[in-house]
Order: sequence, then C-alpha cells, then structure tokens
Amino acid sequence: NDFLTYLDETGKYEIDFGELDADLEMFYLTGRFRLPERVEWEEIEGLTLEDIEEDERIEMEELNLQLNELLHEIGEYFRRPMYQREIGRAAMIYTGNLYDASAYEQFSDEEKEAFWLRFWDYFFFDYHLISTDETPIEHFCAKEDKTLRQDEREILRDLLAARFAVLTVEETYEDHIVCSDLLREEEVVLPRPDIPGALEKNILFGHICDEGMMMLNYITAVPASRPLQRRIKDTIQQEYELFLYQSPKADMDDFLAREAALVRHTIHMLASRARLNVLPQHALPPRRPKWTLSQHRCAEEFSALAVVSEALGFSHHARDLLGTMFFDYAQFDLKRAQTAEMLTAAIFLFAEINGIDLTSLTELYHVLGSNKRSVNAAYRRMRETLGCVPFDPRYLSEEGFVTMLCGAAMRKVDEKTES
Repeated sequence: NDFLTYLDETGKYEIDFGELDADLEMFYLTGRFRLPERVEWEEIEGLTLEDIEEDERIEMEELNLQLNELLHEIGEYFRRPMYQREIGRAAMIYTGNLYDASAYEQFSDEEKEAFWLRFWDYFFFDYHLISTDETPIEHFCAKEDKTLRQDEREILRDLLAARFAVLTVEETYEDHIVCSDLLREEEVVLPRPDIPGALEKNILFGHICDEGMMMLNYITAVPASRPLQRRIKDTIQQEYELFLYQSPKADMDDFLAREAALVRHTIHMLASRARLNVLPQHALPPRRPKWTLSQHRCAEEFSALAVVSEALGFSHHARDLLGTMFFDYAQFDLKRAQTAEMLTAAIFLFAEINGIDLTSLTELYHVLGSNKRSVNAAYRRMRETLGCVPFDPRYLSEEGFVTMLCGAAMRKVDEKTES
C-alpha cells in the first residue's frame, strides 16, 4: 500500500484503492484465504479465460521441465565418486534397518521409480553432508553458483525456501486442495495431486514452497484414517519433545529441518502397523547442565575429539553433539574431563548412545594415550555423572534417532510374533 500510495501521489498513475481492496476481500470471504469461484468465461481484451489458462498451463509445463532438468543435473553432480560415501550414508538413514534388497528386486518398474524419486527428494532437501552439514541443494548452490543461468538461480532460490511438511486434506476442489499442516497448525493450499481415492483419507508429506511459482515439489501420500492421523501427530510431537532435550530453543521448523528422516519413518511405520508403539519406553534423562565454563578452557580437548571422531566417520552434526556431551561432563569435573581416558570414554559413550559398537576397535583405547582399563572406568563415571539413558535424546544424531525408532519397532514386532 505504501508503494501504491507513492505511485498515486506522483500524479502519473491512477490507483483505485477501493477496487484493489474489493479484489482482496474476494480471497477472504470466509475469514481465511480461499480461491474465488471459477467463472465460466470472460472476455479480456479479446482473450478468453480459456486462452489465459492455456498460457498458464504451458508456462507451468515449461517450468516443470526446467525443474526436472535442474534436479537431474544436481543428481548427476552428486553421483560423482567423491560423493559416493554421502549417497551410501543417505541411503542407510533413509531406509533405516528395514531395507529388504530382495523385496526391492520384486518391485515393478513404477514402484522402483517411486522409491528413487522419494529417496532423491529426501537427499536433496533433508540430508546433511558429513563434512559441512549443508543439504545437497545448499552445497550445490554454493559450489556451482557461477555456472548457473539466472533462471536456474531463481528456481534454486525457491527450492531453498522449501519446507518439509506433513499435511492432512481438509477440502478438495477441481484444481486445488486445502490442507492443514499437521505439525505447524497452518493452512496450506496446493494444486490437486494426481492421487486416486478420497484424499481426506491420506496423509501427505513432502516439500512445499511458500515463495515463487513452485508450490509443489514431490508429495508422498500414505493412507491414514482420521484416528491414525491424530496418532501420527501425537507420536511426532513426542519425538519433537525428545529433540528439545538437545536443542531446548528449537521450534518445529528446526526439528523438521534436522529430523525429516525420523518423521518419514514414523509415518510409514504407523501406517503399516497402526497399533504399534514405535517409540522406546524408558526413563528420560535429566536436562543438560547450564554451561558456566568458557569453552576456551577445553580448546585442545575439543580439537582432539574432532580429529578422532572425524577419522571414525562421524558427521559434522554428530561431532558437535559429541563435543556437547563432553563439555556437559566438564561442567561437573573439569580436571578429569581433560584426561586422555575421559576423552576416549566420551567417544565410546557417544557411540553406544547412538547404537554404534566401537569395542572391536581396540586401538581406539590407546590413540589418545590411555588404556582399556582406565577408559572403561572413565566411561562408567561419565555415564553415571550425566545420567545417560539408552538412546539418550540429548546426544542423539540423525542416524541415532532413526536407529532408535527402527530398533524399537522391530523389537515390538518380534515380541508380538513370539506371543
């Protein structure tokens, strides 16, 4: 309005504010955003509405073609040998421990295509690279910006603004649907997806763009009754509350940006085993201690942990969590924290919390200048002092959260089978 007022005051433009306000009200007749009713036809300077819609359809097809070409280019970029380790790790997180290679071989070509579409959707937008913690889309933009055309930059700008969302369908129309964001309590209007059956009996999840022309990327539909939709929401809310143990100030956007793989697995598990409690049942840990020490006092220790954990293949995010766990302990006993055995114990304890068994790496006991007996004693002291629990949410990595979920679900299935 300020800009329109400025144009009006120049005297060069005639701005009808009343007409603009009336047009705006057409989108909020019920008090919330709605597309106006479709008209049968209208003459606009010799063009019919059908002509305009055809132009828009062609423009959207061209945009989708550009998008597909760009995503293919990004996919080829990450298929290079230097990123094979990333692809392997992403596949492990994406499938959890539920992947059945023999079952995949029985998939139809259409099912295989859907599997890889969903994997690449996860990889591009939700996976975090081992060394930098960037998403592949962010990494590609940073590395290849100078080689991109302007239209490609604009598409990538919209993709970078995409958010992972879990949606329920509230209203359906011929060309669009009105959804409720299950986790953010927001309304989302999307183009109607080509999904058979009653859309209201599905949960949709994927990435949506709030900016630019690209409103829909790749949405997955999973059959879910209204009671199951509520159960999925409650379970993900519990997972978010666990996440708050490591990031107390995190909002739902932060949680979904970090733990989208966990949410995907949760939806699929509950949809296939509706009566299964997929979260482990054990005591929760105490809250993390307030840091009163300066991190500079442990600079050498942080550096040593980073070098060893990187050599072990820990991701950037996992290395940060390991450093956090070590410094949490240092708040209680700085002198012991700075010993070789306690540094080594921190690595073993962090690995155990995340479902990784390092005990076979006997040389690890000595790499920082300690021995197995001293490390084991320090390990018990650190675990007791911090009050650690299995899959302690304060220090769970992305892999750790997925391992926790898949492990708990499979144990429950085995228990039901035995009984």
